[in-house]
Amino acid sequence: MDETLSAQHETDDSDESLVTAPSAGPEWTRGGSIDRFVILERIGAGGMGVVLAAYDPELDRKVALKILRPHLRDTKASVRLQREAQAMAKLAHPNVVTIFDVGVVDGQVYVAMEFVDGGTLRHWLKREARSWREVVDIFSAAGRGLAAAHAVHLMHRDFKPDNVLVGADGRVRVADFGLASTTSNLLESGAPDARSSLGSADLMRGLTGHGGVIGTPAYMAPEQHAAGGDLDERVDQFAFCVALYEGLYGERPFAADSYNRLADEVKQGRVREAPRGSKVPAWLRTVVLRGLRPDRNERYPSMDALLRALRRDPAVTRRRALAVALVAGLAGLAVWGQLRDPRPAAEVCTGAAQRLAGVWGPSERARVATAFLATGMARAQATLDRTGAALDRYASAWTTMHTDACRATRVRGEQSEQLLDLRMACLERRRGQLAALVEVLATADSGVVDRAVRAASDLESIDGCADPEQLKAAVAPPKDPKLAARVKELDAQLAHLTALRTVGKYKPTIDEVKILVRDADATGYAPLRARAHYLLGDLHGVLAERDDAMRVFLDTLRLAADARLDGLGARTLAYIAEVHVGRGGEYQQGFEMARVAVAAAMRAGDEIAIARAQMALAWSLRYLSRYDEADAAISASLAILERRAKDAPKDFISALTRAGTAALDGGRYDQARQYHERALAVMTAALGPDHPTLWTAHLELANVGIMQARYQDAIREAQQALTTVERTYGPDHPDVAVPVQNMGYLFNEIGDVDHAVEYYRRGDAIAAKTMGPDHPVRAMNNAELANVLRRQGHYAEAKRLLDYSLAVQSKANGAESGQVALTLSFLAHLARQQGDVAEARRLYERASALRKNANGADHVEYAQTMLDEVSLAVETGRCADGMVILDRAQPILAKGLPADHPNQATVMALRARCAIDAGRAADAVPALEKAVALLEKAGMQPREVGPVRFQLARALAATAPDRSRSEADRAEAELAASLPERASTLAKLRAWRRQR
Repeated sequence: MDETLSAQHETDDSDESLVTAPSAGPEWTRGGSIDRFVILERIGAGGMGVVLAAYDPELDRKVALKILRPHLRDTKASVRLQREAQAMAKLAHPNVVTIFDVGVVDGQVYVAMEFVDGGTLRHWLKREARSWREVVDIFSAAGRGLAAAHAVHLMHRDFKPDNVLVGADGRVRVADFGLASTTSNLLESGAPDARSSLGSADLMRGLTGHGGVIGTPAYMAPEQHAAGGDLDERVDQFAFCVALYEGLYGERPFAADSYNRLADEVKQGRVREAPRGSKVPAWLRTVVLRGLRPDRNERYPSMDALLRALRRDPAVTRRRALAVALVAGLAGLAVWGQLRDPRPAAEVCTGAAQRLAGVWGPSERARVATAFLATGMARAQATLDRTGAALDRYASAWTTMHTDACRATRVRGEQSEQLLDLRMACLERRRGQLAALVEVLATADSGVVDRAVRAASDLESIDGCADPEQLKAAVAPPKDPKLAARVKELDAQLAHLTALRTVGKYKPTIDEVKILVRDADATGYAPLRARAHYLLGDLHGVLAERDDAMRVFLDTLRLAADARLDGLGARTLAYIAEVHVGRGGEYQQGFEMARVAVAAAMRAGDEIAIARAQMALAWSLRYLSRYDEADAAISASLAILERRAKDAPKDFISALTRAGTAALDGGRYDQARQYHERALAVMTAALGPDHPTLWTAHLELANVGIMQARYQDAIREAQQALTTVERTYGPDHPDVAVPVQNMGYLFNEIGDVDHAVEYYRRGDAIAAKTMGPDHPVRAMNNAELANVLRRQGHYAEAKRLLDYSLAVQSKANGAESGQVALTLSFLAHLARQQGDVAEARRLYERASALRKNANGADHVEYAQTMLDEVSLAVETGRCADGMVILDRAQPILAKGLPADHPNQATVMALRARCAIDAGRAADAVPALEKAVALLEKAGMQPREVGPVRFQLARALAATAPDRSRSEADRAEAELAASLPERASTLAKLRAWRRQR
């Protein structure tokens, strides 16, 4: 087989006798098609099926199609292949084969992936003799692909030279992440017979999916040989080191002629002696052997750590030092003396603590304590303790890093002077940021105290000062002394303004930052310019100035690229994605930008940036109604942030909250509760039990309680939220307006309209007094209040409030925003209740159009708005029109909401009512029975259940008159309890009963 075509073939050496390929029907011949893909030729076959070269006419590119074997259709293999491919499609990395699409045609799963013009790593190794340095370089590229997958918690599980492609362009790509292993367990039950029968030939083949073993035994870690073993990413590290050993020595590390012997050698860690005459250096063998240790806890903690070890060639360090000595003569001896300080190690590099003198120590702690306690806040001491602990941890990490960086050069001789200088410059920036924050905390007011713990946690991570690749890639400081001094001065200003931003001083800071940006631009120094622009964009973002934020962030992106600040660029991309989503109607743009952000963050190796980008991706996917993909991105983000919770608690809390919101919107109420309870626990641990920020978590839990019909729980959580804010700020503070408004919403949902109106009026008074008469918060409060007043029959006041709300929201958020759509729906409800059908229809149609434009044609909120149109059409005898609209809405709701969501009951009830009106009452009974049961299970109010039960009574009238009367009695009671909102429906029910 041609080597170019065999690059994406699954088996070793094209051994097709091991597999039975899917039957190649005429549609799989050249010129045939699978879905949109036009078949070009068959590349090869493997344990899972065939791989075809194909053409994608939509995107005008050549792709490779993997087709699942027939006997794996409709099995867990099929499900797993789809799931793994969808997960891999989110992983964009230069050293990973790109997955373009996954689909099903005639019950057969296919995966479309990047077509690589080249061969496998095994072919590359066989083609000609390679030096150990060439082998290490090419394997390191493959290792970076593995590390990128591990960063989003994807395991390969079958890494080997045959699953690594070397393109004609020289780029290395790892293929078949998780796709090769398609069964539910890596080692299936009942496999021992298959294992014991394997001979030496089998050990040399790729046995993915063949016989009883999933994976390739020769490359499997000890824990993979144990059936049911708990696996993690270190199995890939083990396989990587087996393959690397093979590439270096020309033989595998474990001598065996049967499966059982191989498993025993691997579990005992009995590695062959190096072949005689091997030129592989001892230090490299030591690195590889550590990755082959049978106890995974003794291997490297991650692929990144292994790759760093592979870069530490002692000979390179020695050659650099020798070159300096040859050029500088005796001066070189002094340099070598610096590299290897003759003093005892304990006496070298001991000045780190002194460098923090005057930055964070006893005197600075005392100044901060004085400022905190002077606010008179009840929780000042507790907040001081938490803030101090966070700053202590940061200072300790700084001191440790400073000492280690020094000793790496002065004691261990494993790091150059150049790299030491770069690390020290990085640490000096972190030291300046710490100093700036301490100065701000030392003049704290109550607002600063509220945000102090989070501000301390937001300090830029020390870890970035340990990444040699990023440090070396960065633009060097200016050589001109005057310019260098100016950059240092502006960098100090940047640190101060950043500290002010982290403690919530947004408006007082933004004008100073604009001046800083102007001064930074004048220096022409790209790193300073990029950081200054990023801060300005961030401030525009938190002040909801989205257009300004977008403009500045686009500048930041260009500057970050110029400065080679990959991590900053990745975070900027994630922020741009969030701005797109926040502006409404730009969800596809947000999605595309978030995908780029994820890839950029992975290249930068910045885990926090990866997590933020994944969350931005998730939010754009939710608005595109791609809920399963959104959940996967949320999980990937949470996995990183949970591990880095101490470094980024704010990000972790935000991610948990968003995960809870996504679960709530999807009808997964128990899961939503778990996420929000976890967020509350993390917030409490980080900020203390009395911190005002906790009210947001309590309010989220109240919303979950409403959806679960756990009203007492909801009231308790909502009251706790309100009490927390009132205790901190007093009863009339602007921050009290939102929890008060939510109390109104809660009481309205549980049917206590009097209390609902009371809270909404209080929220309006607070907003008008503290935010001004035309603030969006007040407008939204009044729209909700109007909706309650409409239900009570106060039509004139409801209309006045809704008109006001519509005007304010249109001005603040844009006439096409989702908030405007909600208010239009409320106006339509009012017109409908007053009998103005034409106006109600016009308003519903306009609200639906806005939702479609703002959220997209496949979004649940658009479909939910269409249900109002359908309901009005059905109620006014236009069933044909209503069913046309419902046919558009129902698939969206079916995809985006669980089967037992109340809106699914609404769909059933609307179709059933039209069936009754068409004389098919018996057909409507099952759907209406199910709809009533769903609404009752969801704890819906009588105003929602009564109309559906009335239709059930109608449907039962001819076939079950006694039960019909019983359901009519209950419906009448429910509608009477919902007056005046359901007055017309109640009148129709009573008229119907009189006619019976």
